[in-house]
Amino acid sequence: MASLSAMASMSFDEMQRAMERDSLTLGSSRERVEVPRRAAARDLERVEVSRRAAARDLARVEVSRRAAARDSARVEVSRRAAARDLARVEVSRRAAARDLERVEVSRRAAARDLEQRASSAFAQMLRRHENSRATRHASSLRTRVLSEPLEDPITREILEPGTRAVVLPCNHTFSRGGITQWLERKRTCPVCRASV
Repeated sequence: MASLSAMASMSFDEMQRAMERDSLTLGSSRERVEVPRRAAARDLERVEVSRRAAARDLARVEVSRRAAARDSARVEVSRRAAARDLARVEVSRRAAARDLERVEVSRRAAARDLEQRASSAFAQMLRRHENSRATRHASSLRTRVLSEPLEDPITREILEPGTRAVVLPCNHTFSRGGITQWLERKRTCPVCRASV
């Protein structure tokens, strides 16, 4: 992401291009999260195929046991082994499902984090844009050189004679720093609330 100080010096079009680049970066981050999720899904599919194959093997063993009653002891041993294999496959399937769930939770958390960071960056960019507009607006106001001391109503500092002060259209006078800070928050005169 572009740094905030760099964003402050950009034009609005440059900021839009930076946001589009950041959007592409966010997309690649999502892809990095999506790859492990797909791999876990493929593993789960392989485990499911193995589970089905083991289930088919178990069915064949059962048919053999019925057909070969005299070898029932050997068939029973084979059936039990297949059941153990099926249980192991089921344990593996459940573990793969848990892994897939963890990957999905991580993917969602990463997506939320990326969305929050993008929103925060956009909000900061807008605030900086508004602040720069307020500063430009304050610098375009009429100024005068004071002939007598004056207390700034915003900062409460005493402006000495000979100091250059900002005069609003309503003729109220302020220090440049004080009125600039005020105009970053509100577009009215701090004294009479007239629109500036």
